[in-house]
Amino acid sequence: MIPSKHQSATNMVLATTFARELISAMMSDSRKCIVPAARLRRLCFITLAVVALALYRTGTRAQSPPVQATTNKPSSPMEHYVFIFRQYPTHLSEADQKRRAEEVPAWALRQNSEGHKLDPRILTTEKHRVEPDSKYGSGGQTEDEPVIAITFIDAHDFVEARTIAETHPGLRYGVSIEVRPWTPPPAPPTQPSTIDRN
Repeated sequence: MIPSKHQSATNMVLATTFARELISAMMSDSRKCIVPAARLRRLCFITLAVVALALYRTGTRAQSPPVQATTNKPSSPMEHYVFIFRQYPTHLSEADQKRRAEEVPAWALRQNSEGHKLDPRILTTEKHRVEPDSKYGSGGQTEDEPVIAITFIDAHDFVEARTIAETHPGLRYGVSIEVRPWTPPPAPPTQPSTIDRN
């Protein structure tokens, strides 16, 4: 069923709210400030609500005219990828903050209108690293720039996924994006039948 104009407008508002919360988390310098626990909970709730109601369900059913895909293989099946966002210490002016608040929602809605099915998750600042057993090494991995969010996305191939990542507005505001394909884990081996065949 194609959503009504009222439903589409509602989804647009939810998507905009999500994007503003996402970029606020992306641009916070996690090395210099700690996000209050209440805000972190609110970010999680907004993320789940928007993913369920605005991004995923809107998808290719949005009433806006379709944008030409970035691939030349429209009939090829979609593959699954994940964008891993890392935040570099950045100080933004008010003008930059205003621009990112406009650019990121537009980017997300455009990708969904092209059928890429964005499924984002914001990561909070709380974390704990579990190291391997000592027989496999002493651990001691150096900390990279913090991972602040991940977004699952569909694309026809790795080149298209990389191209989409290169258009993300966050790159202009101190965010790097790692593109990785993902697949479901292998199915467990089937157990031999225990039924007596005699």
